[in-house]
Parts: sequence; structure tokens; C-alpha cells
Amino acid sequence: GYGVPRAGAWLIVTDEFTQAEVALLLSGLPISRAFAARDLYQAGMAKFRAGEAAQAVLIFYDLIARYPLDLLRESAQFQVGEIFFREREFREALREFEDLLAAVPSGARTADVLLKIGLCYRSLKDEAGARQAWERLTREYPASAAGRQARALLRSPRPR
Repeated sequence: GYGVPRAGAWLIVTDEFTQAEVALLLSGLPISRAFAARDLYQAGMAKFRAGEAAQAVLIFYDLIARYPLDLLRESAQFQVGEIFFREREFREALREFEDLLAAVPSGARTADVLLKIGLCYRSLKDEAGARQAWERLTREYPASAAGRQARALLRSPRPR
């Protein structure tokens, strides 16, 4: 572990902390607030893994509403979009991914968000929308795994 200066004291950070958690600790937020977002995210993921997608969505929406600037907000909203996509609710998934892109335009998951936006458009039979998302993805994130996947999708024939 290592020490992090915190409100006139040192907080010992161990290997149990993720990089996002350390960033939250350094953010100056009260510790209870910093970990509340993490606790909500973990609760949402637990519900999702247990097959309770509707409950997971509600928990993720709670995190997004309460902590819109938190680092986990991006992952929470991405998961909401993923849940809708997996349930073949493509319009709802598209709305979530587009809202996420507007809220966090240069986030850690932006390349994946653009890929998903294209997949939503394709699933909705809007090939022009899909191409626009994937072209942006390949232009802005050419070396990413999502960028490589988008290039392959751009070359593939449209599904009928």
C-alpha cells in the first residue's frame, strides 16, 4: 500500500483499492460520499449478475442522478445501455448511449459507446446512422479494439 494525504491526515491505500477508488479519495469528496457511488455500482452489478436487470437499471439510474460527476457514472450508464441492448430494446439503448456520449464526450468508454451506437442504429435498420457512428469511431479511436471492430463492420454487407 501507500499513503494518500487526506484532510490533514494520511489515508493508507492498499492494493484492494481500484484506480477509480484512489481517484475518488483524492477528489476531496467526503469519504462516505465517494464510496456511496461505488456501493451503488456494485449493487447494480450484483443485481445484473443475478438476472435482475430491471432492478439493476434502477440502481444505476440512482447512481447517475445522485453522482453525475462521479467516475463510475460512465460505467453505470454504459451498463444501462448494455442491458437495454441485450433485451433488444434498441431505441432505449440508443438513447442511453447517446445521452452518455453527450454527458461524457471523452470518457474511458467513448470508443465502446460509439460502437454500441452504431450497433443500435444497425439493429433499427438505420444503416446511415450506424455508418456515421462507426466512421467517427475509426477516425477518433483508430487503434482501439472498438475501432478495429467498427472497421470490420463498415466493410461487412448490411444485414437484410
